[in-house]
Amino acid sequence: YRQGTLGNEKTKWETTVSKNVGFDLTILNGKWAFDFNLYQNDTRDLLIPRNRINTEPTVNQPNENIGTMRNNGVELGITNRGNITKDLSYDLQVNFSHYTNEIIKLNEAGNPVYYGLDRFSNAIKIDRGLPISTFWGYQVTGFYNTQDDVNKGTKLAGQPAKVGTWTYLDRNNDGNINSDDAGVIGNPHPDFQMGFNIGLNYKNFDFTTFLFWNYGNDIFNYTKWYTDMRGFVGGVSDRVLYDSWTPDNNNAKLPLLQEGFNVPGGFVTGESNSYYIEDGTFFRANTMQLGYSIPANLMNKVKLQRARIYVQAQNLFTITKYTGADPDLNVQRAQRNAGDAGDYILGIDQSGFPNPRMFLFGLTLTF
Repeated sequence: YRQGTLGNEKTKWETTVSKNVGFDLTILNGKWAFDFNLYQNDTRDLLIPRNRINTEPTVNQPNENIGTMRNNGVELGITNRGNITKDLSYDLQVNFSHYTNEIIKLNEAGNPVYYGLDRFSNAIKIDRGLPISTFWGYQVTGFYNTQDDVNKGTKLAGQPAKVGTWTYLDRNNDGNINSDDAGVIGNPHPDFQMGFNIGLNYKNFDFTTFLFWNYGNDIFNYTKWYTDMRGFVGGVSDRVLYDSWTPDNNNAKLPLLQEGFNVPGGFVTGESNSYYIEDGTFFRANTMQLGYSIPANLMNKVKLQRARIYVQAQNLFTITKYTGADPDLNVQRAQRNAGDAGDYILGIDQSGFPNPRMFLFGLTLTF
């Protein structure tokens, strides 16, 4: 027998207190409709898994109450429906949402909480005044392009750097890059999200689509540690070949490529830094459907009330600058390990399977 999970006698239920004010307005016999909601949600005694101390047994850690998290937000919906011509009608809906997230209180000692990824320590920070799941690490500012840059530049953890390696922001200006120079490098929470529902009907044809716009969040593209830092054999990105530093390519993205150099370890590739942080903005056609209802006079001859055929596309296209497989990480939440589930580790791309593009054909019969 062996212990598999630790307990925590101090753990208690977290509670959420919600305050909101809003209104619903419909005018012109339903042609226009407006929905507005302003809210504040406080989650008290927020539960997240306890960090294991390195000297403790490797067992599952219990949840602990760390403090209070606050979401302030606004939601707005506008609907317009009507007829363009006698045979052409429309139904348009636009939804807008914006929120800010902040840890406003830490329990007990009030010390910040750090979480690491498989290969990085302290990649996520939870602290008062910061959004939950704030990305933490070193800010890449460029490269040591010459030996003179190395001699005059900052040291990496007390050791001289190498030509072709990243330079980091010296936040405390002491000439040495260490844990004191780590800081905020990203925020997984979007500035806003918008949804667009468009419906058109022309005689027996109908068309509907749902478009989604997510703007302003950061993604920690942790997959790049495996593909760009050559953590394992195989699956290497072509960025390693084309975007690594050379004496003739000082505007590179990756450190100098040479044997035993880009592999994990040290400040070059073994620490969380801004290279992994990418813009998570995307615009996606979630669904798009075109249907045709067979005329009723034809259906009566075969004793059917209604028949409709349709073709539908899901995830038809996505516009984004994100270099990972999919900027919409919601699909990955169910794929994480049990120890990684939870809102305290948002916006981390851990090589989850992307949303597939699908084409569906259907027939609906009503007897």
